[in-house]
Amino acid sequence: MESPAYNYIEHFVEEVLSSGKISFSLQDAINRFPGQSVNSVKLALYRQVGKQKIISFYKGYYLIIPPEYKNRKILPLELFVDRFFNYLNREYYVSLLSAAVYHGSSHQQPMEAYVNINKPPMRRSNSEGLKVNYIVKSNFPNEGLIKRKTDYGYMIISGPELTAADLVMYSKRVGGINRVADVLAELADSMNVDKLKQLLSGNFPVAILQRLGYLLDFVIGRTELTDPILEIISERPHFKVRLNNESGIENAKTNSKWKMMVNHKFDLEIL
Repeated sequence: MESPAYNYIEHFVEEVLSSGKISFSLQDAINRFPGQSVNSVKLALYRQVGKQKIISFYKGYYLIIPPEYKNRKILPLELFVDRFFNYLNREYYVSLLSAAVYHGSSHQQPMEAYVNINKPPMRRSNSEGLKVNYIVKSNFPNEGLIKRKTDYGYMIISGPELTAADLVMYSKRVGGINRVADVLAELADSMNVDKLKQLLSGNFPVAILQRLGYLLDFVIGRTELTDPILEIISERPHFKVRLNNESGIENAKTNSKWKMMVNHKFDLEIL
């Protein structure tokens, strides 16, 4: 027969869920049961994890699995990400493919989530049904972010312009330059020229701007978005760069407009 402490934990989980939250910390549980030892509370939580009522997501931080997500393979990041990073007292934004789905890239539903953070680094979260990649952004942006309402509060995501630039910068993390181009083709309708200019000035290496400009211009045919990128590049020293960092440059032709060594042949799903 289970100790009453274990039953209290089960009731506590139900209380948290009924309050409109799906996450809590170990300290929250300890504070809720001042008469129980820390080890007793930890053991009770461990049993709830074993029953698949909660997920041990991060050191001392737990996620409750809502009834409607019991049979799904992925717990959406929007359910808990803002509360989690408030608990850590750290800046963040949902990024890359995870942000792109909110800007029209519906067919690129990622099987894992992406969050950009400031230093120090964090280990990838890899709980069952929930994989989150944390990407350290040394030059953490103050612009290009959107506060988006969710069923459980809010979350911070990158706007379409920042999402586009980040996808180019971290192309290896999301499946390569070909996948980036596919997503850019869907993001382009949501991108704003003025916001691009404001965001890209000083926030990204010039080589990233060259690649982004080339992709928008010559791969997906959205030349109208490239004027501010060209303007920024013209004001900074820049040299020839390869389009795909993962490939060699043998027989690569150079695009003079973007000083781009074109070493990749695209096979896009969208265009």
